[in-house]
Amino acid sequence: MKTSIFKSPTMWLVLAIIMICALFFVFFSSSNSKTKAEVPAVTMQDGYQIVTIQAKKDGFYPSKVEVKAGVPVKLNFVKNTSFTCITSVDSDDLGFDLYLKKGENYTTLANLTPGSYQFDCGMYMYHGTITVVA
Repeated sequence: MKTSIFKSPTMWLVLAIIMICALFFVFFSSSNSKTKAEVPAVTMQDGYQIVTIQAKKDGFYPSKVEVKAGVPVKLNFVKNTSFTCITSVDSDDLGFDLYLKKGENYTTLANLTPGSYQFDCGMYMYHGTITVVA
């Protein structure tokens, strides 16, 4: 008399664990690789330089942007997923600390002088640089 391995509760538990692991692997290894932002990083609108930076699960994209001195800047940190540890971004150099909700998150910077300014995620795992040129 043959006994099916699928009648065993232990085998169903093992299969369920394997399926859950496979789903997590597929979900978290999706194509969120290191690419440039889907939109131009710096655009002009209403007298402001609009800098769009994507907050993805593996960092900021682009992580290095360049803006012109003497023109006010609006930083737009776009968070399209909740599956990232990036919950905030701050910069001691630029004097902002911004909690990131899902979607667009703006902060305005005025009177930037030439130089390089660093910003970081709240856990200091991911970094970026804004370079201001004359």
